[in-house]
Amino acid sequence: MFKRGIKPSVATYTALVDGYCRHEDIDTAEHAFQSMILAGLVPDGIAYSTLIDGNGKKGYLHKAFGLLGTMKSAGISPDVVTYNCVIHSLILRGYVSEAKGILDELIRRGFSPDAVTFTTLLSGYSKKGNFEEAFLVWFYMIEYHMQPDVVTCSAPLNGYCKARRMKEAGALFRQMLDIGLVPDLMLYNTLIHGFCCVGNTGDACHLVNMMAEHGISPNNATHRALVLGHEKECIQNPVETAISRVQKILLKHGISIDVDQYQTSVQQPGR
Repeated sequence: MFKRGIKPSVATYTALVDGYCRHEDIDTAEHAFQSMILAGLVPDGIAYSTLIDGNGKKGYLHKAFGLLGTMKSAGISPDVVTYNCVIHSLILRGYVSEAKGILDELIRRGFSPDAVTFTTLLSGYSKKGNFEEAFLVWFYMIEYHMQPDVVTCSAPLNGYCKARRMKEAGALFRQMLDIGLVPDLMLYNTLIHGFCCVGNTGDACHLVNMMAEHGISPNNATHRALVLGHEKECIQNPVETAISRVQKILLKHGISIDVDQYQTSVQQPGR
């Protein structure tokens, strides 16, 4: 570009910064950012947000917040994208309450959170096991007239299942259905595994029936969860009996499983 007399623009430098950040080469990304300034160009919100995001994902939160402060001092107002980068960086490191503080600042400055904001916070609260706050975020979404999608719901649902709070998981699942969401295979598997872990194979099998009604075929993870669930109910020859039960359930839907494969996989769950 320089040989042809073409001067790089802010967009050009930002693309370089983005590329280096994607490869986790933050030092070179910062060098490209400084080169832009030395070339007499003024970084815009996108340029700042890109470098903030790169630093945040690497865990360099002090640098990310430093850039946010520099950005404000330069008279460039952070937008929803910028705030989302900061929130995501904080959530990655487990700083959920601090992330909520950034959300509050975003709202105070007159911006409306978007689906990315809410999904990120939902994920953070759910991983921390703070389901009350997660539900508050859920209701915030509704208040802002945003329809939660399957991805948004997956985080709290997964959290409930890991905490063995299947009553709440089932209630959230019903809410999803009530607002017209169509669960995917991964979400069904999460619920089926959760119910099987607490010995509720009845609800797990009901979900398998729902999957079949919606044209979703169970996969190995589904089969394994069902086998493990039924194994807990069997006193004699638990693995063989459990596999036999699951075979009968799946054959109703025209699905067969390899008995030898599941005897091996259940006996060696780490594989």
